[in-house]
Amino acid sequence: MSIRSTPAPPRRASEPRCLMQGFDPSLSYAMGDDRHLRARCRCKLMVAVPIQQWLDQGLVGHRLSSLADRLRCQCGARSVSLEVWSGPADPQALAYGGIYVFR
Repeated sequence: MSIRSTPAPPRRASEPRCLMQGFDPSLSYAMGDDRHLRARCRCKLMVAVPIQQWLDQGLVGHRLSSLADRLRCQCGARSVSLEVWSGPADPQALAYGGIYVFR
């Protein structure tokens, strides 16, 4: 009896992926045309987060974990997790509403 393993399909270069494996980056890590910031709530909602408001406040060096309590979800959650993803935010795949920056 032989067991054949099927290799995983190769990931396309344009497919976004999470860039935060095992560390807590600063907001500056989310800057650039080749990445974007996403907020994920425990209710499973995931949205792209515009970071310009935080940059205008001079928070570029703050860790993402310290910015998580500055967001509110429509489900009532007072804190969400922030993740940096590769590529520009795809407006077709990610909503821009439902999780809001409040300060």
